[in-house]
Amino acid sequence: MTATTLELEPLAIATLAREWDDQSLDLDAASSSVAAAPTAGFTTAVRGAAAGFAGHWRDHLRDHARQAEARADALRATARTLLVVEQLVGQAAHGLVLDLTLQTLREVR
Repeated sequence: MTATTLELEPLAIATLAREWDDQSLDLDAASSSVAAAPTAGFTTAVRGAAAGFAGHWRDHLRDHARQAEARADALRATARTLLVVEQLVGQAAHGLVLDLTLQTLREVR
C-alpha cells in the first residue's frame, strides 16, 4: 500500500488567490464599462433590445466577478487552514518525539 502525500505551497496558493482577485477586478471593470455603454446610437426600434442586452451582459460579468472573488477567498482560506494544520501536526510530532525520548530515557535507567 502506498502512502498518499499532499504537498501544497502556501506562496503558490497566495499567488493564485491574487490572480483570481485580479480577474474579479477586471470583470467588475468590464461590467461597469458595459453598464455605461450608451444606447443612443441605436435606432428607436432596437434601442430597448440593445439596453436589455447590455444589462444582461453586465449582470453576467458581475456574476463571474463574484465567482472569481469567491475562488480567491476560498484559496486564502485553504492556505490558512493548511498552515494551521501543519503547525498542529508539527506540535503533535514534537510532543510525540519528546514522549518517546522520555520513555526511552526511563527504560535505559
